Amino acid sequence: MTRSTGNRITYIVLAGLILLLSLYLALRQRDRMQYTIPELDELHAAEIGMIEIQQSGEVVKLVRSGEIWQIQPGDYPADPELIDQVLTAAATLKLTDLVSVTGNYGRFGLEEQSRIRVTVYKEQEPLRSFELGKSASTYRHTFVRIDGDERVFQAPGDPGAFFGLSGQDLRDRSVLSFDQKTITDISAQGDGWSVELTKVGTTWTDKSGGPVERETIGELLATLSDLDAFSYAEQGRQEDRHIFSITLTGSKTYTLDVFPRQDNLYPARSSENTHPFNLYYAVTENIIGAFTHH
Repeated sequence: MTRSTGNRITYIVLAGLILLLSLYLALRQRDRMQYTIPELDELHAAEIGMIEIQQSGEVVKLVRSGEIWQIQPGDYPADPELIDQVLTAAATLKLTDLVSVTGNYGRFGLEEQSRIRVTVYKEQEPLRSFELGKSASTYRHTFVRIDGDERVFQAPGDPGAFFGLSGQDLRDRSVLSFDQKTITDISAQGDGWSVELTKVGTTWTDKSGGPVERETIGELLATLSDLDAFSYAEQGRQEDRHIFSITLTGSKTYTLDVFPRQDNLYPARSSENTHPFNLYYAVTENIIGAFTHH
C-alpha cells in the first residue's frame, strides 16, 4: 500500500467518524427536545375576555361583559364562583410530566369524541389552546395536549371538573336575592286564599292585626332571600295561570310566581331573573306551607 493510499483511507475513516458523531449529536439534541416539557406562560385572569369550550360536538362560550360573564348561546348570566374557578384553571395551567409521544390518544381520553378542547382569548386574540382528556383515578392529575404539539402531558389536579360542565351547569342559579332586613310587607296568593303580612317595629302582623310567629317569618325570608333554581326551563314552558305568587316590598319590590308542578319540579318566574326556571318541589311546598299553615 502506498503512502498516498494510506492517507486517503485515513481521511475517509475520519470523515466517516465525523459524520457519525454529527448524526449522533443531532439525534441526541432532537431526542432531548422531544422529551422537554414546555413551560406555559401564566396568564392573568383579568386579561381573559372569552373562553370557548368544545365537547361532544357542542360549543359553549363564556364571554366577559363588563363586570359579569355570560354564557353563549343565550347570553345567560354565569355563576360567578364557577367562573372564577374556570379562569384560574385556564390561566394557571401547568404541565408537569411527559406521558406519551406516540400519538395514541384513545387511552388518555384525548380522542376527538372524548376530549374537551379549550381556547382562551383576549377579546378576539387567542392566548392559549389545549385539550383535556381523562383524569387519573386519584384526580391528582389530568392528561393534556397543547395546541401545536402532538405529545401528551400531565397537568396537576382535575381541570376537566370545571371545563367539562355544561352551559346549564355554568349558569347562575340565583333567582331571588335581597336583604331580609329591608322587607316590610309580604303578600301571597294561592288557589282560593291570600295572606297579607306587615312588619311593625320588630313584629310581623297579619291583616287582622294579629301577631305572626317570628320563627316562621324568619325561615321564610331566609329561604326567599337566597333562592336558587334547581334548573332552568325552556322559554314559554310555563302555563298562563300561576298557582302561587308572592310579593315582598321593602327598598324595592320582589315577586315570585309559581306554576303547576311537573314531576318533582315547579316552573317559576322571578322579578330578579329574566329567564324561566324550575324550583325543587320540597323547597316550593315549604314556601307555600308557610302561608297555608298560618
